Amino acid sequence: MSHFSLFEKLQIVRLPYEYDLKPVPFRGSEKKPILVVGSNFAEEDKKFLFKVIDSIQYDRNSEVTVTQLKENECLSYDEIEQTETEIIMIFDLDPKSMGLTKKVTKYVLYTIGGKKLIFCDDVQSVLQSKSLKLKLWSQLKHLKKSHE
Repeated sequence: MSHFSLFEKLQIVRLPYEYDLKPVPFRGSEKKPILVVGSNFAEEDKKFLFKVIDSIQYDRNSEVTVTQLKENECLSYDEIEQTETEIIMIFDLDPKSMGLTKKVTKYVLYTIGGKKLIFCDDVQSVLQSKSLKLKLWSQLKHLKKSHE
């Protein structure tokens, strides 16, 4: 029997311990509208991420939380759901590690529980690929419109 649903195949959320990952408490302000999650962001990665945030007209200092996870750590979607975060940009993480079981396609904007999520490749891959940058930007434009 499933943890969250009587209909196991339709289960949307699983617990992080089901994947041998260590849940990490939410780090950052619970009131900031944007959460960027990934692992091992280099300085160049952060500069790119801040350009992305600037492009959708959010203030990187007052409206963004950047969370870097170590290997075998995860950030539970259940925990994020309790915050006022509106937009979650996830780089190089498996949705299952967050407790989501829904199959997702990268660079597609999803709304789950009132929060907008976009899953992406690692930042270096995005930086080096014009097509990935275009995919990311095409989705981010929708976020900019909803913020205006």
